[in-house]
Amino acid sequence: RVAEALGLVETGRALETRFRTEWEAARREVAGYPSRPRVLFLLAHSGAPLVAGRNTAADAMLALAGAANAGAGLEGYKPLTAEAALAADPEVLLATTEGLRALGGTDRLWSHPALRLTPAGRARRVVDMDGLYLLGFGPRLPQAVRELARRLREAGG
Repeated sequence: RVAEALGLVETGRALETRFRTEWEAARREVAGYPSRPRVLFLLAHSGAPLVAGRNTAADAMLALAGAANAGAGLEGYKPLTAEAALAADPEVLLATTEGLRALGGTDRLWSHPALRLTPAGRARRVVDMDGLYLLGFGPRLPQAVRELARRLREAGG
């Protein structure tokens, strides 16, 4: 509809076709992965870190990438507590690059006592991606899903 309003119908159709092709390729690739790593997403752009539970953009992205949301016992974004981190038992931590920077980097991340005691913390498995790319759900969604799925598995999840 936007392309039509701008008088760029053919360009819009080409973009839609490319997106659908890339989306199907991403879905096939993710479906081929044998495991569903348990991943805890931390949102930490300012203040205390939050954990992503059900019905969040991070929850949706993890599902698309074939991962299990270790925070699925929660609804929405909730403050990170020691109890929640230990109960989540994540194999991998996921954060935005900006959030990881705001936390003070990976060394500072692993200084959190509860995170350090999780399987992800013991193995120091963390993946970070640009926030808009990871959670923007725009035209780069197929690439973001494929990259997230690949990086989670490379991290050992």
